[in-house]
Amino acid sequence: MNNKLLDAAVSFIVGDAFGVPYEFTPRESIEVNEKMIGYGSHNQPAGTWSDDSSMLLATIDAIRFSYFDARLIALNFLHWLYTGKYTKYGKVFDIGARTYQALSWYNTHHTFLDGDEFSNGNGALMRILPLAFLDNLSDQKINDIAAITHPHEISKACCRIYVKFIRAMLDECNDADLREKIVELNDNENGILDIYAIFHIDRTGIKSTGYVVDTLEAVLWSFFHTNSYKEAIIEAVRLGYDTDTIAALTGALAGIKYGMGDIPYAWYDQTITQDIINLIDRTISA
Repeated sequence: MNNKLLDAAVSFIVGDAFGVPYEFTPRESIEVNEKMIGYGSHNQPAGTWSDDSSMLLATIDAIRFSYFDARLIALNFLHWLYTGKYTKYGKVFDIGARTYQALSWYNTHHTFLDGDEFSNGNGALMRILPLAFLDNLSDQKINDIAAITHPHEISKACCRIYVKFIRAMLDECNDADLREKIVELNDNENGILDIYAIFHIDRTGIKSTGYVVDTLEAVLWSFFHTNSYKEAIIEAVRLGYDTDTIAALTGALAGIKYGMGDIPYAWYDQTITQDIINLIDRTISA
């Protein structure tokens, strides 16, 4: 297991927590504080991560035992949903409607829901990161894990792009190579993303909704238009609306590029617990 997983996961969680208080805030009215704040949209203390990080941690915990067991990952999601495991304070305060529907169905029927046009939220994308650190990864394995909650092809395509982009980053590609890589990955997925917008449009032209394509475009825009972890997170949150997910996914990319040490210490200190470090370390050592 690649040690960069720690950089990526911790950076993801801090980005998530930074974005939580601003979630649902329209871009035109958002004012982003450079300090980690609390309460806001979800009335949670500063440094509280959302469902994004809880499901990320549930996935990381599952792959310690089996690389690609969707049912084991789903079981961990149920532990999170019904017992508060993988949350900071033992309580679930945020879950997407499609994710809740899919997990409730699985809990009752022990099968996964089929895809439809309503399963194109970012609930699979927001937790798919750990798969980038596994060997012998196939498109089908990415699809299987995405489909636990979001089985539509659009959602799976975005998950494939994100995972493969991270794998290119792990190969230590430079910025020019990474730009070429995202174009190549997008071409392979029938041009699902607006590459021109990602590279050439300012913030006003980037959507930041929970639709998975909008989310991935916003993440890549935030990553490519900034030069540090702090800048990337603040730009992601300044887009408004789905601030926690976009900041989390952006944070993972920035964490891989700049390292966990680039996270502002106060943000890290307010968010990350030793239990989180231990869980990730156990997976890296497995």
